[in-house]
Amino acid sequence: AQESRGLGDVYKRQILSDVNTEMSIFKEEVFGPVMSIVSFNNDEDAILKANKSEYGLGCTIWSKNISHAENVAKRIISGMCVINDYGFNYMLQDLPFGGCKISGFGHFNGPEGLKSLCRVKSVASESFLASFIPSLFKAPPFTRYPRTKNAATIMEEGLVIFYGFGIAAKLSAFIRFLKALKADLLG
Repeated sequence: AQESRGLGDVYKRQILSDVNTEMSIFKEEVFGPVMSIVSFNNDEDAILKANKSEYGLGCTIWSKNISHAENVAKRIISGMCVINDYGFNYMLQDLPFGGCKISGFGHFNGPEGLKSLCRVKSVASESFLASFIPSLFKAPPFTRYPRTKNAATIMEEGLVIFYGFGIAAKLSAFIRFLKALKADLLG
């Protein structure tokens, strides 16, 4: 299937039929003019086989029923999907281009592509007003560094108070929270 044209090897386009999920051609990412045809029994079988792949750059779905194809597309794990065409999404520069699973990192094009060029940074500090009225704006001691002796207990019990299940668990967490807070404040 290879030929030489003086500029290196060229792999002629191929259509491979009767491909199954155990074959190397199914399991490996192919960069070349190769179409693998995998048969399936129904939508569930097709989705299961598509999602079995370690790769997830893109997929193509062919169907006379566009809404049905869109529903199938939502269930296939891939970075992109084209219905009744191949590759035209690459020409739509407002859409993000990129995969998932082990098919690359990040995206280009669209807002996601622009965001991938940005460096996100969070900066937190005590308020400017804390220098004038420290008691109102200063972070409590258990949230600052170095940590106080009971800081972990205070934070854990605080989480139970807000996100725990049941009033009894929240009340007992509140009592432990107050005891740990009192011990920290009184030294």
